[in-house]
Amino acid sequence: MNRLRYTIALLFVTPFFFACTKNDDTTLILLGTESYVEDILEAIPDTLRDTFEQKFGEIPQGYKPPKIEGNFVVAPKQRCYSNVVTWPLDVVEPNMYMELSDQHNSVVVFSFAEATNTFTDTVYVVGHDDKFTVYYQETKELTINYDDVVLKRGIIIKGEMCEEGMRNLYFANIIMDVIGSPEVQLVERGQFYIYKDGDGIARKEDGE
Repeated sequence: MNRLRYTIALLFVTPFFFACTKNDDTTLILLGTESYVEDILEAIPDTLRDTFEQKFGEIPQGYKPPKIEGNFVVAPKQRCYSNVVTWPLDVVEPNMYMELSDQHNSVVVFSFAEATNTFTDTVYVVGHDDKFTVYYQETKELTINYDDVVLKRGIIIKGEMCEEGMRNLYFANIIMDVIGSPEVQLVERGQFYIYKDGDGIARKEDGE
């Protein structure tokens, strides 16, 4: 069982980071994408919704998010809330390096590197003025001890652009569904964890 718990824990060691889109007067943004955030939040049960709102705070909305292309460093990355047993608060996080590019309409290409993990994808973004919200849903098909498990989770990232980089950067990871044998379901729909940049600024690297 300890080995199984360790295997499940690895699912949550790999975070995912995404960015936002700059629009101008000649750019049309995709309508309806704001409901995508609500689809993620609906997974949280009513008994935990107040807790999530208190810990994560306001989620910026709008159709003209700021430009955030560039390279940024999240250091230190700090966990600030978790109700997932396999994602405790006392785990030391490695620094995270993010590259955001090709912003257009309501999507942007995002790449990140953290320890031995790397990831690249294109995701949704909303926001206004200097504030932005980035979000996406992910489905993973896993085999654990010969049992097939499908894990679906939603990621919501918010922050505010400033001269130094990204201010008050927060990440929420919400379990949206788990399908598989009960013996390997150590997470449940509606559970979530939140982390942030510990010093309040994800700094933009020189030359970007």
